[in-house]
Amino acid sequence: MGMGERTRRNLEEAFLGEAKAHFRLKAFAKKADDDGYHAVARLFRAVVEAEGVHAANHFARLNRVGETQDNLKASFEKETFVNEVAYPRLLKEAWAEEEKDAVWTLTKARNVEERHARLYRTALSRMTVETLPVYFVCGICGWIAEGEAPVVCPSCEGAGEAVRRVDGWSLPELESRGIHGSVHAPEARDAGRPGGRSDRRRRAGLREGQGGGRSQGE
Repeated sequence: MGMGERTRRNLEEAFLGEAKAHFRLKAFAKKADDDGYHAVARLFRAVVEAEGVHAANHFARLNRVGETQDNLKASFEKETFVNEVAYPRLLKEAWAEEEKDAVWTLTKARNVEERHARLYRTALSRMTVETLPVYFVCGICGWIAEGEAPVVCPSCEGAGEAVRRVDGWSLPELESRGIHGSVHAPEARDAGRPGGRSDRRRRAGLREGQGGGRSQGE
């Protein structure tokens, strides 16, 4: 027997609420740190993790994860829709109200969603590869570069220092490197802290990328 329609809608609503809280509280934690309230920042980050658990649990019950090829196709279709339909509508309304800051962030997001769609389409044609790709994400607009870190972001023209390397290791890959626990464990303890492990790795990744983009498989 399938899930009742009202229960499914309620789970979807709960998932969206928890996902929003996850990212909202991350912003609150950063603000608390900036203001010098580090104990409060730690509390916010603890709740961030808890809300992430809730969101993951709700999403799992919705059975939205299929086979990898199907997931790629669905992601490609979603990115295409938001780029061609959703964001143009949002931009039209932002322009009508002369909200220039909103126009900037919506425009950059739309451009990056188009980039995502192209990456998904490419991935569909080469799901099995000998050398793992290396991706770099602009911390200003979210643009994704493959292979090498751009000196200047091609989308927002932000400096390369804003670009970070994203390894996205799977659990088996982590274990092969002698790292155990959460897939995100290497970054979670000091994410964003100047001079921390993730900061050093990001800078090392930038240097590698500018020198030819050394792959994970090396």
